[in-house]
Amino acid sequence: MQIHYKKSDIFIPESYDNKKQPEGEQVKFYHGFVTTAQRKEYVYVEPHTQGKVTILTSMYKEEMNEDEQVKMLEKNDRKIIQDGDGIARAITTKIENLDMVDDETKKVHKIDTIEKFYNAPDAFPLFAAEYRAYCLGLSARADTKN
Repeated sequence: MQIHYKKSDIFIPESYDNKKQPEGEQVKFYHGFVTTAQRKEYVYVEPHTQGKVTILTSMYKEEMNEDEQVKMLEKNDRKIIQDGDGIARAITTKIENLDMVDDETKKVHKIDTIEKFYNAPDAFPLFAAEYRAYCLGLSARADTKN
């Protein structure tokens, strides 16, 4: 069996009419992919907490024994955790064509790394939300049944 993969890719956000800009002016996020070793850090199933017992009581049937109730709870009371910002920080290699201008000093700040992006004032929240969602989509979905 052969499995094909890319070592890197480019994400071009649509927010702020970015894709309508000339190609040389579009904001671009260059990235790799989460490795198998990194996956456990950013995508995992939270341990069973019994936090939803009151919500799930309406799903219990009177004829269910305690073991059946526990199995149902274990199946439904799990939360998949995906850290989109963590994935973005782990895989992003550079950002292109994103600058911020300080209105007071008129100084231009080049945002060319993911750390500069996350440490900058929240001037482009749509880029952050769109890139976070994209990074989550890159990750294989955790199996909710296990």
